[in-house]
Amino acid sequence: MVKKSVKKISVLLAAVAYAVFTAGNIFADVKPGAEISVNSGYLHLDSPLLKNEDLWYSNAQAKIKLDAAFSSAVKAYIEGRADVTSVPEMINPIDNSTIPATAHIAFSLHKAYMKFRLPFGLPGGDIRIAAGKMPLSWGYGLFYNAGDLIFGSNPLNLTGTASVSAATSLNFSSSTLSDFRTATDWIFAITVPLVKGIQIEAIALPPIENAALYNYGRFGGRAQFNPELVMLENIEAGYLADGNLAAQRFYVSLDGNLWLDYNINVSTVLKKDDGFAKESFECSLALSKVFYIQTDVQNHQLQLRAESLWTPFEEKLGIFGFISYQITETVSIAGTYIFCSIDETNKKIDGNSHFAGISVVWEPISALELSLEGMLNVQKPEELANVSAGIKYRY
Repeated sequence: MVKKSVKKISVLLAAVAYAVFTAGNIFADVKPGAEISVNSGYLHLDSPLLKNEDLWYSNAQAKIKLDAAFSSAVKAYIEGRADVTSVPEMINPIDNSTIPATAHIAFSLHKAYMKFRLPFGLPGGDIRIAAGKMPLSWGYGLFYNAGDLIFGSNPLNLTGTASVSAATSLNFSSSTLSDFRTATDWIFAITVPLVKGIQIEAIALPPIENAALYNYGRFGGRAQFNPELVMLENIEAGYLADGNLAAQRFYVSLDGNLWLDYNINVSTVLKKDDGFAKESFECSLALSKVFYIQTDVQNHQLQLRAESLWTPFEEKLGIFGFISYQITETVSIAGTYIFCSIDETNKKIDGNSHFAGISVVWEPISALELSLEGMLNVQKPEELANVSAGIKYRY
């Protein structure tokens, strides 16, 4: 089984590599790239599904990507990815039998899309068309984003899930903070700039990889307005519906600066049979600030960020805190905090859960990154604690 998976991964990466290294003969502007990362660590996890509470684990990821341009008006991007994760001995909850340790191998075409510019001479600029498997950012927020109707408001799905499973993905540093919103889907999008500062976008998501969830696909659109004010830089509102109109989602987002950079998002859902779905009404708020501290040697960057996700009718709250400090040009340290809670009538989390993490990242040479990370359940460290080390190289 593993040999077959390895063979499939090799075929996928070989195909992407072939596209990368032969594209130079076709395109005038080609930027190939690759990334390899390996992470290994110790995990203490109190779970009835694990054979042993204390275990060592490892995972690795390989990416090959190509950014190419036919012309200034036509561009293409492709990225293949392979993930290998060690899986410890597990307990089958049905018959209490032991499931042997193994390696889980997955490969995917993470991104594959093309973008076009159509010079139709509109006052606001060129019409833009994008099609393929790609990310698409709606709303504002690096961690929580109630305006993200396409991929969801919570990247870790903390609110309303088991706290232990949510926290196993807590470790991250300032260099990986933006990686939380990298989900992709098959999308067709057309963006029309009506006038300067105002544009509309229409999208369609066919039921390809998410057919089990949205077997009729999804469609919708948004409008964006840039008032060119410091206090209020951007306003956007959008709509996304299931293909059979079983659910219709709406959101409004604001982005601006009041000394602190801020993002505000509000979203809701209307269901065909039940009307207003109060359990899906969400609000998210993000505040951030970057300080530059001058010393005799260099400037040091201090980044502060706080975000929250609130579901008022369900009495659910998620809080995310992040701080990073650039000690030298090659060394930085970051700390994270996550709080989640859920009401007693629908308890899926055992009370309030607090998780804290810390990471140190060193870049000894350009594109090579070494990291040391740790995290734990602050209230009950005997239930979850983790220490890991990793290496990443980008080309």
